[in-house]
Amino acid sequence: MQMRHLVSLTTMFTFLLLIFTGVVLYIVPHGRIAYWSDWHWLGLSKTEWGDLHLTSGVLFCVAGVWHACLNGRAIVRYLRRRRNGATVVSPELVMSLVLTAILCVGTYLDWPPFSWIVGLGERIKDAGSEKYGEPPYGHAELSSLELVSQRMRLDLKTALKSLREANIEFEGKGDILGDIAVRNGTSSSEVYKIIMNGQTNNPAGDIPSRSGPRLGRGPGANR
Repeated sequence: MQMRHLVSLTTMFTFLLLIFTGVVLYIVPHGRIAYWSDWHWLGLSKTEWGDLHLTSGVLFCVAGVWHACLNGRAIVRYLRRRRNGATVVSPELVMSLVLTAILCVGTYLDWPPFSWIVGLGERIKDAGSEKYGEPPYGHAELSSLELVSQRMRLDLKTALKSLREANIEFEGKGDILGDIAVRNGTSSSEVYKIIMNGQTNNPAGDIPSRSGPRLGRGPGANR
């Protein structure tokens, strides 16, 4: 096995994986919406895509350091030049540092075009709110039926009755909304919609009837 080939290919593939997962995380709805609607794509939840991005980044760093060690002499040549018998800093090194500095400062100070990139991502994420609906409050999927009823001033008995009539499996008022959703192969927003539909003074409003794209079940609603 050629070590250089292994390191180079690993660096390349993890780099491509980082780009792919980065794009997914760039367009995925905000966490409160993704967890509420049980957002999945290619069978993975927002949390699982984030985990994959993190672990691929670690492998990329390891492979990158290994690649730098194997190509140390070439990298040193990139950093300096011989001019008139003296060693000087290469213009490529200066330019790469300048570009990196501009990126960091420009992003921090919200300069265009960096602000455009960030703004576009936010607009794409915000569109998820219109498509999937907002939770009644932050991390409502982690609340029990009893707590949801208390916070939203709902009739608990009516809520439990609505779930039973909809053939939603649950054990009692202490069940977590997200757990109920996973157990029944749906989303927290769907369970909440059923509860709200049974409340005479609290219509479900514009909560979407579907939770959005998902090609597999997972515990995304509980994360």
